[in-house]
Amino acid sequence: HDEMKRQAAHFGVEPDHLTIVLAMVKLGERREWEFLHKYGGVRTASLTLSEVTDSDGQVIGYIGAGEDITDRVRAEEALKTALTREHASVLRLEEVDNVKQELVSNVSHELRTPITSISGYAELLADGSLGDLNEEQVDAVHRIARNTGRLGLLVEDLLTLSKAESGLLELEHDRVDLRVEASE
Repeated sequence: HDEMKRQAAHFGVEPDHLTIVLAMVKLGERREWEFLHKYGGVRTASLTLSEVTDSDGQVIGYIGAGEDITDRVRAEEALKTALTREHASVLRLEEVDNVKQELVSNVSHELRTPITSISGYAELLADGSLGDLNEEQVDAVHRIARNTGRLGLLVEDLLTLSKAESGLLELEHDRVDLRVEASE
């Protein structure tokens, strides 16, 4: 009975079998109907209804043609569900990627200040501005400076990677003569 109501609502007619049939014939529209199978379960059929007339053009009956499309409908619904889940997964991955990019960018920027400070103090120690150092201390300060430089390069690499992933990286296009560069 629910199916009759659904079809009647579509055609804007009373939920009466004959009224629905006449509306289908009049519009010549193919419709999907749900039927209870004799062994249980609901099956979906795609139906069209047409008038049968005699030689005088008088309607003497109606003929229906249909096809069981239950499997196709179920496959389409499964595909829609899968696509909806896939879309939701893509949105979550994009969100995670954006959070990751923002984190990398923020951490990289925050690391620049202490690296600059460490590098500056190491330079003051190395050039004797803060007093004389013995040989071991000079060696330790040079190691601090060297590792601070390496850390600074890593931070710059992270920033470059972050810019590249976000599409903000600007490349410089220039001609390079590899023969000249290789010989220097």
